[in-house]
Amino acid sequence: MIEIIDNFLKEEDFRQIQTEILSPNFPWYKNDFKSHTEYKGLEENYKYDLQMKHSLYSGYNPSSQYISIIEPLILKINPLSLLRTKVNLTFPTKEIIEYGFHMDYEDERIISAVYYLNTNNGKTVFKTGESVDSVENRLVRFSAPQLHTGTSHTDTKYRALVNLNYIPAGI
Repeated sequence: MIEIIDNFLKEEDFRQIQTEILSPNFPWYKNDFKSHTEYKGLEENYKYDLQMKHSLYSGYNPSSQYISIIEPLILKINPLSLLRTKVNLTFPTKEIIEYGFHMDYEDERIISAVYYLNTNNGKTVFKTGESVDSVENRLVRFSAPQLHTGTSHTDTKYRALVNLNYIPAGI
């Protein structure tokens, strides 16, 4: 199950989140990898396996005072419980690079979601062959065990998105 929802939030809510997260004052932290994936056959791209991130929620608790920025997103998703939420910022490469496939959690009750903060030619790619373009204010959600990966982008200064893992209401 891959569900894509364009214009997920009201324009004013989306712009508020985008403005605050992409402001020069938002704190970013270097992460030396994009996912815990082996780079079998991708060793030449290892130098690009870097991103800036900000963890907002982890271990059933807020891990940052900035969690309130994405409150409209959380309210609209309406999870029974958040597990992990973070914001990622990546930089362009000369050519599109597809990173290694991974799963977020093995439990099929858990949902993974990606909420795109800007439009660029990066993608979220699924092992099934399906892919989702990075379009601002788009949400894609899928079962957490589903193998997926991100790609780099070539056409903008950065690619920014929110990753969420949660237990949906009604379970």
